[in-house]
Amino acid sequence: QRQGLPYSKEVPQGMAANLRLMQTHEHRLLSRPDDENDLRLAYGAGMASKLVAELGNDALATKALRQALHAMADPQLLSSLLAAGLIPALNTSVQNEDEGLRSLAAQGLSHAARHPLGLREMVAHASVDVLVVEPATLADASEEVRRHGLGAVIELARRPEGCR
Repeated sequence: QRQGLPYSKEVPQGMAANLRLMQTHEHRLLSRPDDENDLRLAYGAGMASKLVAELGNDALATKALRQALHAMADPQLLSSLLAAGLIPALNTSVQNEDEGLRSLAAQGLSHAARHPLGLREMVAHASVDVLVVEPATLADASEEVRRHGLGAVIELARRPEGCR
């Protein structure tokens, strides 16, 4: 006896007993099923391409853009995001109907313009046209979108390669 409970040593009963046990008991997955609106992130080398791909998904674009903005603080992650096609995705997102998404995209363009590689990508993908020409980000109804768009244009104008 151990702590007042009767004790008997277990006797191994073999594979047949294990199989009977598995057939009579319900088995459940320990993890919860993925929600289609959950942002699936990879860490390391695969993160950039997955985040940029999620920017095209209407339901996940805002979450992915927030995560991308957070990752842009690290110059190495910013370089991988730019290589994965962040600037064309931001150019498309700046023209979206959702005001919050437009604001985050303009903020991303403004931040990317501060980085030399981001500046080159913005010139290569004609981000100036998206920011200035119709439908212009600088003439947006939202003050926050205009502010971030103007910040991106100012960053582009500060450097000679951005004024082409």
